[in-house]
Amino acid sequence: RQLQAANNQLRQLDQQKDEFLSQVSHEVRTPMTAIRSFSEILLTNKDLDPQQKQNFINTIHEESMRLTSLLDEILDLNALERGEQLWTNEPIDPNKAIARSIQVCTPITEQHQVEVRLGEHIRHVQVEANFDRICQVFINLISNAAKYNNAAKPFVEITSEITKMSDKPDQLTIRFTDNGPGISSAHRNTIFDKFWRGARNPDTAQSGSGLGLAISREILSQMNGSLELDVPKGGKAGMGACFAVRLPVHM
Repeated sequence: RQLQAANNQLRQLDQQKDEFLSQVSHEVRTPMTAIRSFSEILLTNKDLDPQQKQNFINTIHEESMRLTSLLDEILDLNALERGEQLWTNEPIDPNKAIARSIQVCTPITEQHQVEVRLGEHIRHVQVEANFDRICQVFINLISNAAKYNNAAKPFVEITSEITKMSDKPDQLTIRFTDNGPGISSAHRNTIFDKFWRGARNPDTAQSGSGLGLAISREILSQMNGSLELDVPKGGKAGMGACFAVRLPVHM
């Protein structure tokens, strides 16, 4: 029985590896195709006007940057999943990380006309985390809330509260709640999968690596925290999306 279970586990891991490689090759092929196509046009067509040339060069640059970002994220996620310690955790002020993340996201929230609201939050608290990495998580959640929100007056609200724990350090829960189309029940168990980018609504389909939530969850795991799809406080499931970041409070 043990041998059979081990063989089944190996087959499952092999299948997961094949699926991952298939997904990676698909994701890499898209920007590579654009780079190759536009570079071939530039090489073979000598009659392009300066504006056309510049447009093609811009596209090649953007797609190469997207490819680099994708490969960086794949390597990052792979290292996180192997349990490599890529940083050290220390006491940080989560409110400073929230403020920094809101500032970084200003271009995308302004582009999508999304209001960022600061709701009820704990003012004087520190959590065990890494400042840059927790900002990476917050930026991903805020930018997702902006990109996928098609409400007439879109917003994302950030709140925090402390949960008392009996057998371990108290937890700070930071919620990112938007008024967009929410996450369908069919996708609630798959949104943290690698390369998942199922649009919440066909009108809000966005490009991206589909690795942001998977990376964010792994980052928080290395901080003894978690990332979960939650029900908005005082709200109902399916009305907007609410992601809860939970981190241990520094005592």
